[in-house]
Amino acid sequence: MRRRPWLAVAVLCFALIFRVTLVPTADQDSGVFTWCILCGDAGLADFIANVILFVPVALALRFAGVPAWKIVVGLCLMSAAIEIVQLWIPGRESALGDICANTLGAALGVALASWWPRRRRSALAALGCAAAVLAAIGTAGALLLPRFPAEEYYVQWNGDRTPYPNYGGRVLSAAIGGMPLPWAPLANSEAARERLQRGDTLLVRVVAVPAPRWPSQLFGISDVRNLDLVVLAVEHDDFLFRLHTEAPSLLLREPDLRWPHALAGTAAGDTLTIAAWRTGRTNCLRLNGRTRCGVAYATDQVWTLIAALPLRFTGWGTAVGWAFVALLGLAVGVLAPRSARGGLAVGLLLVGMAVLPALVGLQPLTPRDGGALLAGIVAGLVVPMGGRTRQLHT
Repeated sequence: MRRRPWLAVAVLCFALIFRVTLVPTADQDSGVFTWCILCGDAGLADFIANVILFVPVALALRFAGVPAWKIVVGLCLMSAAIEIVQLWIPGRESALGDICANTLGAALGVALASWWPRRRRSALAALGCAAAVLAAIGTAGALLLPRFPAEEYYVQWNGDRTPYPNYGGRVLSAAIGGMPLPWAPLANSEAARERLQRGDTLLVRVVAVPAPRWPSQLFGISDVRNLDLVVLAVEHDDFLFRLHTEAPSLLLREPDLRWPHALAGTAAGDTLTIAAWRTGRTNCLRLNGRTRCGVAYATDQVWTLIAALPLRFTGWGTAVGWAFVALLGLAVGVLAPRSARGGLAVGLLLVGMAVLPALVGLQPLTPRDGGALLAGIVAGLVVPMGGRTRQLHT
């Protein structure tokens, strides 16, 4: 196995790690080291993301011939150093959980590098992998269904209790199912909760301001625990919509539903009339007479339960989604035998991905997502099996 290309890959991985971990953000930073493992509202999501972050660099270093123990120990020490440096970087938080996750990612990368040269195709393993992929998609769909807790509700007109800054436009009125929603604690939160659960029409009128560069909230409903139950936001001329789901209860992230260019042609001072309601497991949105129904989370958004792109890279979300779907196909393709038995696993994945998303409230697979899935499967099927690679050094 040639080592120099893998060393180059490792260098690129290190650059990505430093870019992700050592650049200031707009978030509030604590300036202290916390000893928790699953920290914050998205603790599990952050832990999983930190595990994944260190897998590729460990894999590349192992293929480059670096001994396994040096990789795990070295990356553990590097992670600890990053956490210490983050104490002085604005918007960064340092935690023991990040070091543990990074070290686990390094160990998984080493294990994957050791398994890869010896791997063999197996119909049973491929079927199990396909079933696991479909189970993950089904679970994600269940986690992304709307959920509204029985708590006291607060209405936010350009509120600032979400991660988004204020939109700044003047809200003229807000109501749900004919029930007014003033900027204040709701006197009848149970009535509002019933309307949200039924999917009644939420109607908001707001005076537009110049298009914001970053996602900015123009209206929201939260509860006494500061859980965001409804968020209406704007980024450039895109409209963002989010309902509270089960994901935060598992310390996962909540993605946004995005209507690209919904506010195209809107000028500062125009009055925006925004309506949102649910039909079955999907949503309908209306902006100034333009209506879009069938709005739901897509399969290529499932990865956002774990990680969120920095605001400046949100435009890359679609490409990352395609890569995510392709990796699902690759996982099955690399295990499936090139025979009828392997075809069963591939067929299960293709049929399941075509049918399952709509059954669990996700958008059906788009042609581009389907193409990414097929590309991943084909790539896995053409990858040579193990046994021809020189033994890795220990």
